[in-house]
Amino acid sequence: MWVCPSSLYELLCWWFTNKFKSVEKRSREICFYAIIWSIWIERNHILFRNKAFDERVLVETIKTKIAIWLKACYNLKEYSMEDIKRCIQGVRKLKVVKIQSV
Repeated sequence: MWVCPSSLYELLCWWFTNKFKSVEKRSREICFYAIIWSIWIERNHILFRNKAFDERVLVETIKTKIAIWLKACYNLKEYSMEDIKRCIQGVRKLKVVKIQSV
């Protein structure tokens, strides 16, 4: 049973200190950074461009960023962006090879 941590600090500690398989760990990191980055950009658009907040657009933006970053991080040529966005949870079960950084 999972209980939501009482603070952001505790959530971050839990998120980054759990012992996940390397693919799942990297996938969780990608998700975390895509969420934080997307919220930050959306916040700036609201504050500095007077953009109206649209939750559906934000969620779609987050899913798209996750899909792009997962495709960039792993050799997922056989999966389209839409495949990954529809089944982000399934990525951790894939047998993927991490692309080496240059």
